[in-house]
Amino acid sequence: MAYFDINKTNIQAASADPVLALQGYSTAIGQARSRGLEYDFAGKMTDNWSFIANYAWTNTRILKDGGQYLYDSAWNTIGFNSNGYTGNRLPLAPLHSANLWLKYEFTDSIMKGFSIGSGTRIASQSQGDPANDFQLPGYVTWNAMAAYKHKLQGGATVSAQINAYNLLDKRYYFGTDQVDGAQRFNIIPAAPVNVMGSIRLEY
Repeated sequence: MAYFDINKTNIQAASADPVLALQGYSTAIGQARSRGLEYDFAGKMTDNWSFIANYAWTNTRILKDGGQYLYDSAWNTIGFNSNGYTGNRLPLAPLHSANLWLKYEFTDSIMKGFSIGSGTRIASQSQGDPANDFQLPGYVTWNAMAAYKHKLQGGATVSAQINAYNLLDKRYYFGTDQVDGAQRFNIIPAAPVNVMGSIRLEY
C-alpha cells in the first residue's frame, strides 16, 4: 500500500484569453496537487495460478490558478486575467482506476513452458479540460496473452509472447488536446482491438 501527495507547478494549459487559445497560445496553471492511495496485490493461488491486482484512488486539485498578466503600452503590469480553474480537478485523471490479471502456467510434460493469461482494466470518468466543462466517460477493457518459454543449452532462455489488447473493441477516449482552446473538438480515441508479439533471448 502506498500513499502519495504530489505537488506540481507550471502545468501547461490553454490561454485564459479564448482568442489566443484558439491561436495555440498556452499558459501555466500555478500549482496542482495529486493525492491518493494505491494498493498492489500479487501472489500465487496454486502452483499454476498467479494473479496481479491493483487499485488507485487519486484525488487531484488545482491549488493555485494560472492566467495571463495584462500590460499597458509601456509594458507595465496593470492586471491579471485569471483562468478560473482553482479548485477544479486535473484533466485526464480518473478518481478510481484498477487492474486485475490472472495467469496460468502449464507444468505437465507436454505443455510445460506455455502460459496463458487474461485481465481487465477499469477507470472511472475523468475531466476533459482544466475548466471541468465536460467529462470523458469511464471504461472497462479486456486483454489477454499467451507465451512460451524454453531453456536452451548453456543456460540461455528464449521466450515468445503475444498480447491482445481491448479484445471487445471497446470505444473509449484516451485524452484531449490540452493546448488547444477547444478541447471538445480534439478528443482522442484510444486504440481499437490490437495484437502485439515479441521474441526475447536471455542469457
